[in-house]
Amino acid sequence: MIEIEEKFKILLVDDEPDFIEPMAFWMRANGYLVSIASSGRQALQMIEDNPPDMVFLDIRMPVMDGIETLRHIREFDQKLPVIIVTAYPTIEYFSKTQELNVSGFFDKDGDFEELRNVVNLTLNTYKKLWNK
Repeated sequence: MIEIEEKFKILLVDDEPDFIEPMAFWMRANGYLVSIASSGRQALQMIEDNPPDMVFLDIRMPVMDGIETLRHIREFDQKLPVIIVTAYPTIEYFSKTQELNVSGFFDKDGDFEELRNVVNLTLNTYKKLWNK
């Protein structure tokens, strides 16, 4: 596991509190600073106001889905690590998100060990970009 020298800011974006709250609790318990957005529009505003180090983005949300949200993120930030969260992994979603430089995927059926692996892999991959 990577040692956290400085608290990393993670933004969780999902419209389902039953999913996002346990994930946020686990991340906070592991030393991360966590913010929660319940919509794509709210996430975009939060990213512009106080950029996180990493985003977990639900693919299926009302009004603005994860793919549209990711498109908007990429308009102003090409390097921000974005992990797609989905209960419905499909080739179509994979293809669309790869074109938008997605950093990884987390299945909503995954457990906390898988979540730890995704976070650590992303932190290790992007550590040089953050100069931390």
